Amino acid sequence: MSDTLSSFQSAVNASNISGFIATSNALSASKLVNIANFTTPSASLTSSIQMDKSSIDAMSEVIASYNKMLSSTHLQAIQNIAESTKKLIASYQIDYSKIFSNINELLKSLPLTYTHEEIEQIISGVKLLAESGWVIYFREKNVYQHILAEEWNCLEEEWIELLRDKLRDRDFIIDLQKSECYSEPLVKSMVGCYLNQNFYAAYTLGSLAIDSALNRITEMISSRKKIPVGYKAVEEVDTIFIEKSFSDVGLMHWLYNFFKDTNRFTLDEPNRHMVGHGRWEKEIEEKDFLKLFNTILYIYDEYDKWLENLDTIGQKIMRELKI
Repeated sequence: MSDTLSSFQSAVNASNISGFIATSNALSASKLVNIANFTTPSASLTSSIQMDKSSIDAMSEVIASYNKMLSSTHLQAIQNIAESTKKLIASYQIDYSKIFSNINELLKSLPLTYTHEEIEQIISGVKLLAESGWVIYFREKNVYQHILAEEWNCLEEEWIELLRDKLRDRDFIIDLQKSECYSEPLVKSMVGCYLNQNFYAAYTLGSLAIDSALNRITEMISSRKKIPVGYKAVEEVDTIFIEKSFSDVGLMHWLYNFFKDTNRFTLDEPNRHMVGHGRWEKEIEEKDFLKLFNTILYIYDEYDKWLENLDTIGQKIMRELKI
């Protein structure tokens, strides 16, 4: 850009620019008046069409005088300036919407920092949620703030509606049926029972689904003759986490409770053994099933990650054994 301006200045200095100005000023006043008249509306359509030839001649003389005084060097310099200016402006044509969008995504990806005390409170909170039957499947950005504030009712009401929507979503249920961790006819029957408001049957089938997802994992990692199931399967699954999120902590706490000993079938809440062995004597409410279904979805979402963890752990063992 600076080179172009310099060349233009040199061209100006080398020319008789004052002559250009003098030539322009030398035009007669009458010719300039004619030019002005040329742009002034006439009284009638006829007179506007029959323009004064002298006006056109005056315009031609002005244009000619400019062309004579602007040498090819001037014109080239001006053109260079124009091109450089275009490039300069183009370089600053920034898509700010894209920039702000990227910044927004970056901010979303940044982990929130918590104090040691807050971390302990969150862990305690997710365990309390698990004891009340909930794991954190819906991980909206403010979920841990709700937990710190002990806003359980707010979370529960929102999750219940979201789970109902999932169960009414035919495409979502078809995908769930085709998952690697659950039996297709089992999921289909479970959802059918729910839609028919047979919540006891839906809960029973759902408990089988969770049991099956866990023993599919233990089947891969256990060399025992008998594949670990139930509580022992939970213990095995607990070993495959490379690192646990707050939500994972809640899930494992939920699973241990779900498969815990019934103390001779005296538990006052439904779990895998109370229901699976036919010892739960009370009705199963819709909310009881939705809590269970919530965990089914959590496992469904995390199952592929669990398989990746198994692969990573297996590769690490092979490296240590130098196989």
